[in-house]
Amino acid sequence: MQYIFKSVHELTSNEVRRYLELYNSTFDRNLSCKEFNYKFTRQMGPNSYFVFMVHDQAGIVGSLGAIEVDYNFGGERLKFGLTVDAMIEPEYRELLAMRRQHEVLFQELRRRGFGWVFTKPNNNSYLYLKKLLGFSDVGELRAYAFPIRPFRAIGRRLGFFDYPWLALLLLSGWLAHPWHPFKNVSLDELHPDAEKASCIQRERNAEFLRNRYGSERYHAVALNDRYLIFSTNAYGRRSVCFALEAHHMGLRDWLAFITYTVLHHPEADAVLRITGEARKQSLPLIRIPRRFLPNKFRIVVKTIGDRVLPSDVEFRMDLSDFEVV
Repeated sequence: MQYIFKSVHELTSNEVRRYLELYNSTFDRNLSCKEFNYKFTRQMGPNSYFVFMVHDQAGIVGSLGAIEVDYNFGGERLKFGLTVDAMIEPEYRELLAMRRQHEVLFQELRRRGFGWVFTKPNNNSYLYLKKLLGFSDVGELRAYAFPIRPFRAIGRRLGFFDYPWLALLLLSGWLAHPWHPFKNVSLDELHPDAEKASCIQRERNAEFLRNRYGSERYHAVALNDRYLIFSTNAYGRRSVCFALEAHHMGLRDWLAFITYTVLHHPEADAVLRITGEARKQSLPLIRIPRRFLPNKFRIVVKTIGDRVLPSDVEFRMDLSDFEVV
């Protein structure tokens, strides 16, 4: 077995094709070549790296990726790698192979000036990353939700019972902002705040918004200086409106956005906001207890460079820091 390290810009068309076959069979997805290029050259950062497990006869049987992302801390730029899509064909899976993939990745990224790698592991890989690879907890994501069509979420035939609730939502949203509802806008019309980072976080400037959300799956709405970027996706058997970027949103603004969702996205059963920020005011969204979440939304990090960050440094991450939605 060989372990080959490559940048996304060095991949051949056959390697991309084999990667897509492995990814789609592992995660039961239908990722296209166009989506692959967007994910690994634009959405999170301009460059990505891969460690391929290559068998003499079978070819590529495993892969581990890392997307290059920059984070800011007190005006200083820090180079992180977001590890994604660790996968190995079932007949070749073993702990030593997975460990070797990560070791090669850490070594090569360090040579290229990376200081840290991080990820949001699922429940199966969390203990492996911590116990065997030396990752440490740096925080967790919190989930907040608001039901739009609770009866339909239980069963499609029960949707009729949601109409009184929808009427109340429409009235609440109109009372919150009677003459100035949320309107669709382009990403170029949004104006993120420029602030010096007091914790480790991504700079959410105009360039970040264009790259992260520059595909047809994302929508942007604005009301005065408030704005939201969201995506409506299937979540299990339900359709959920994921609020990824929420700028200066208060109680009245959320009510107005919920009204917008009722009118313009009737497929959505709920609004969901997943964030690492411990907000004092999340109403009307209600926090989902951790025990009810399918994944625990933990974030882990590993130092691979020479610099060690202060032990009390705070990481600020949202769901939008990952490429999953």
